[in-house]
Amino acid sequence: MVLAIDIGTTTCKAALFDRFGNLQQLAKVPVAIHSDSNGAQETAPRYWSAAVASLCDELQSKGTVRSVVVSGNGPTVVPVFAEPTLFDGLLHAQTGMARLWLDRRAVAEATEISKMTGSFVDASFVLPQVLHLSRTEPATYAKTRTFLSSCEYVNYLLTGEVRAILHADDALRWYWTDAVLDHFGLDKDK
Repeated sequence: MVLAIDIGTTTCKAALFDRFGNLQQLAKVPVAIHSDSNGAQETAPRYWSAAVASLCDELQSKGTVRSVVVSGNGPTVVPVFAEPTLFDGLLHAQTGMARLWLDRRAVAEATEISKMTGSFVDASFVLPQVLHLSRTEPATYAKTRTFLSSCEYVNYLLTGEVRAILHADDALRWYWTDAVLDHFGLDKDK
């Protein structure tokens, strides 16, 4: 069996497929979003942890799960402060709020980056979101060990490994380069 997990914007979904790709079971759990008049669109990553645990409990495997696939909404930025731990029976990591792809607070940073790079950069992209966070929440930026997307965060919980996933071969032009990170004083190790 293949367990497929999708971290959606407002709903987490999980499905079990047999080895031929036939859907065996499907489950969904809603996830709360916090928004405000300043353009913030956030969620707490612990909601994803709880949703994944609930989904796995709900799905009754008809066989051994041999692989897990995780997809997610994005670009979404999760500032991760510490390694995953068990808390109240759930695996999660200490994080700041996840800035969803709908978040519009980084419009000025996106414009600034677009002018510097000569490429269109939207406020939802990772680099303007991180730059905005570094400017408006310096304490959160300082304690962040790494920034992950929604699916990277769930994969981190499942494996303990930090890995970045790019959506396309040429995606770096929308994310970061050493020159851009250096220009804006951002830590490339994060």
